[in-house]
Amino acid sequence: MTWVLPVVIVVGIIYSYCIYLYEKKSIEKAPKIDFEHSIDSTYVQSIEFPRNAFYFKTGIYLNDTLYDTFINHGSQTYGLKEVIAFRDLLVPFVVTKNGNNDTLHIVKDNKKYYLLISEEMERRRNQF
Repeated sequence: MTWVLPVVIVVGIIYSYCIYLYEKKSIEKAPKIDFEHSIDSTYVQSIEFPRNAFYFKTGIYLNDTLYDTFINHGSQTYGLKEVIAFRDLLVPFVVTKNGNNDTLHIVKDNKKYYLLISEEMERRRNQF
């Protein structure tokens, strides 16, 4: 029976490594929201902020599509007179981003908000 503990440990390590690889591949294959890439005007009806168990980089699900980005639920969105967390923008809203541009434009109830991608990237780098 002394062989059970080493087997459980090895299986746990292999399982953890497989989860890490799966999360990494999912993020790498996902469309990107960064400076270079653009997003056509998208009507967002659902949004999720998954937490990866092992891979440090997260993404967001917009309409059940995973996007590779540094944006998270605490990202700051700026309006004309207010600053609110991204999670506080309730769906539905419209998201647009031009290529080679730093700004993610969000339209909610005829109010325009924006989110700076480079600011979120810098905040994430400072966390690690």
